[in-house]
Amino acid sequence: MKNKLKQEKGVTMVALVVTIIILIILTSVLVFNTQDSVYIKKINNLYSDIEVLRIKTDEYYNEYGKIPANIKYTNISSLASVLSTKNDIGDFYVIDLEAMKGITLNYGKDYENVKINPLNADSYKDLYIINENSHNIFYVKGIDIKEKDAVKTYYTDYRFPDDTTVDIKYINGILIPDNYYYIGNTKDGSGNESIVISNNKEESVDLTKSNQYIWTKQISEITEVPSSVTLENNQESYQFIISVNNYKGYFKNKDGKVVYIVVDEEKWSEAYTKDTEYEDKNGDTIIIPAGFKVSMADTMNTIKKGFVVKDENDNEWVWIEVPSNVFITSNNDTDYENIEADLIRYAKDYRKGASSQNCDWKDTWHNGCGLNEEEYTKTYHTMLSSVYNNNGFWISRYNIGDSSATENNYEVRSKNSGTLGKTASKKSQVPYNFVTTAEAQKLASKMSNQNKTSSLLFGIQWDLVCKFLEENLELTYEDIAVDSSQLGNYSNSSLKLVRGKYLITSNWIDFKENTQNYVTNSQTSINESYNMLLTTGSSEKTRKLNIYDLAGNIYKLTLENTYSGKYSMRGGRYGVKGNVAPMAYRTYTSEERQAEIGFRVSIY
Repeated sequence: MKNKLKQEKGVTMVALVVTIIILIILTSVLVFNTQDSVYIKKINNLYSDIEVLRIKTDEYYNEYGKIPANIKYTNISSLASVLSTKNDIGDFYVIDLEAMKGITLNYGKDYENVKINPLNADSYKDLYIINENSHNIFYVKGIDIKEKDAVKTYYTDYRFPDDTTVDIKYINGILIPDNYYYIGNTKDGSGNESIVISNNKEESVDLTKSNQYIWTKQISEITEVPSSVTLENNQESYQFIISVNNYKGYFKNKDGKVVYIVVDEEKWSEAYTKDTEYEDKNGDTIIIPAGFKVSMADTMNTIKKGFVVKDENDNEWVWIEVPSNVFITSNNDTDYENIEADLIRYAKDYRKGASSQNCDWKDTWHNGCGLNEEEYTKTYHTMLSSVYNNNGFWISRYNIGDSSATENNYEVRSKNSGTLGKTASKKSQVPYNFVTTAEAQKLASKMSNQNKTSSLLFGIQWDLVCKFLEENLELTYEDIAVDSSQLGNYSNSSLKLVRGKYLITSNWIDFKENTQNYVTNSQTSINESYNMLLTTGSSEKTRKLNIYDLAGNIYKLTLENTYSGKYSMRGGRYGVKGNVAPMAYRTYTSEERQAEIGFRVSIY
């Protein structure tokens, strides 16, 4: 029995030893795998950060023409093994994480320290930096990974220099057109440098070649193609004008032919499902109404440059901003008297207008406006409250047109109480004229959705539009209130039509197709042959902050009251000179239903 017991005990000890050995092996494998898992997590975290930053910096660069970084970083010696001598040239900068909203990173915590102490940026390493030329992104501190008993450090999502050819999209904030490449600079006789592009990236600068184009700066706004420029068959004059005014220049070769960025102004966001705050690239905010779409063109989605939206019926509207610091006496959105006083004080220069009738113009009820006194007061107060709460209002981008009309409205509307037709704030529409104030107000009230109010403009709103243009364009009070000949369609204006039609007013039968030049000047006697009524948005010259035809073409009826309850009109018309009836001009009529009288609409 003892011998048997001893034997059994011996077998048990052997089994125990084997078990222990197996456990040691398993533990070693587990420790190795756990360590390997930690390395994998660290490297994946780095790769994830780099990918997020690459996407966000590209988006920022494409929108603003510069990298989101302004604090220089020079402590890059540790990165030598991964830097490209071909691409990673020029300076490095700490990526501004605050410029890219909505990102979460695993590393880069020292950004907060650099933000507070930018002069000592080089003393920090838990940072992401970017090269100004290649836009390659690096993590200065690096991630140490053990691979086969060797420790390797990763600074980005590759381990060897990235020598892939970099096609630079912006140079000095200038966008390079697609299929062209920056090849160098040239100097003029005064020593000023300009960049040169070519469709062959391997070329050196040689301006005798017709495929090389030099940047031509254009600071002031243009309204027609310069005489030194030759557009080719596939280049539209209005697209060239829009591009030049947006990008402040164009590329021109030795023959006067040009290359420019074509701006697609027909791209829109999805419709917003509810009222939503939108922040533009300058940090200014605006509430987009439910059901509206936002323009995706960078010429049309900045508040101070004319922010454009489209409603469910494809009508287009532009936001008129009223700065919050205007409201210095009003305390809340029902303090109507003080809100009105603050707005009048802000737009005081345009309150006097330029009327020869010396009327006492006020936003008070009058018979014939299409509203009873209670309705008028309620509508006016709604407008004041909305402007106070939202710092602005929407105005129709175009004079209201009749989308059901293909020819002049006289025969139809003048004999049918002005009730026929379909309102539209769209380009190339026959103007909705021959209409009374009451009819125009009734039509205007139906152009908003359920959540908003729409109406003809009140007098103070027209004044605020004038002030908005003055503050955000290179326009003076004199341009808006004294002589607007260069801003709209007047008898002494020179325009080039880029779309639509015109009607010589001596012929009321139909509109005539024409996209050629027509010119009248102040030396020509005013007669019927020069009184031309245009369809909406026919000329880029009349486009100011994305709003067409504020000045000239047709008078615009408003809800403002005059001394005898006459019908108020603003903005001038085609049959007079721009110094007689400028944009801020106030006048009245006792007889409506005229060819030169139409209207605009406001939403608030």
